[in-house]
Amino acid sequence: GPLRMSGHYRLLTRMMLAELRLLGIQAISPEFLPHNDFAPVARWIARRKQEGVQCMLAAGVSRGLRVAAAAADESLDIAGTIFLLGGEALTDAKRAVIEGAGCEVHARYTISELGPIGMGCREMSGNCVHLCTDAVAVISRRRIAPISGTEVDSLLFTTVLPYAATLMINVEMGDAGELGEAACDCSLKRMGFTRKLDKIYSYSKLTGQGTTLMGSDILQIIEQKLPSRFGGLPTDYQLVETEGQKQTEVELRVSPRVGVTSVETVKECFLDEVKRLYAGGSARRVWIQTEGFRVVVGEPYQTGDRGKIHSLHLLGTVGKQADRRVDE
Repeated sequence: GPLRMSGHYRLLTRMMLAELRLLGIQAISPEFLPHNDFAPVARWIARRKQEGVQCMLAAGVSRGLRVAAAAADESLDIAGTIFLLGGEALTDAKRAVIEGAGCEVHARYTISELGPIGMGCREMSGNCVHLCTDAVAVISRRRIAPISGTEVDSLLFTTVLPYAATLMINVEMGDAGELGEAACDCSLKRMGFTRKLDKIYSYSKLTGQGTTLMGSDILQIIEQKLPSRFGGLPTDYQLVETEGQKQTEVELRVSPRVGVTSVETVKECFLDEVKRLYAGGSARRVWIQTEGFRVVVGEPYQTGDRGKIHSLHLLGTVGKQADRRVDE
């Protein structure tokens, strides 16, 4: 990106590299990817494979998917690469694309305030991980999600490490999932990680492309900022996470009743408001870089039998209900 968007990140990166090298660690300088192009990563992996080196890619789910898709588009051989992906749900569709390139893919579940929560193994499928029970204790409770109004198995976390950075006791982080006993016979289970967490998703925040924005912050933009700027009602605007062909995408739907003449103006306004949120600056940069955000003129989706319109329409909670458009 241009210096005005990423200059401070470049400066901090150079400072960290200088510190590492003073400590005797010959860290490699990172390279910026071209706009909306993940092919350089796929080419690098293919080149290393030709040299006889196996690679492991650690990334957000959508970014890992883009690398695998780029390899397929350019007929690059990256088979045997291990993908460790997190930050958002590793759906069956995303897993199929990566495995179609001949790669292994494993889910990982991390929360920035808590650290690693779970790690996938070769015998697990779907969005499933072994719980890191040496670091956290996890229970769940059935509750109504505050944004979607659906019933979820909300996860509550307690730190058990004596040197944990933050002490937490039964804290909800806005994630849901299914707890159970791991049925596999892998090394992780033999080490004592016998509990598993399956079907993990967020019910109160956007997590597409590894970005995390709190739903309550987003609601202020959708229900207050946009109507005051462009007109219409709060229910005339809706932010939707969708499964794109190559990545999770975020779509802002604006009802035709609003009479918006330029979707680019709405897009610019929304992204400027997002930039002001906690972690919004990085989310904005990612959406611009990957072209993973768009504005469309169309009626918001209704959810459930009563035709409710939720301003924030998340992938995890959407999949559990029948959705339909208002005009249907």
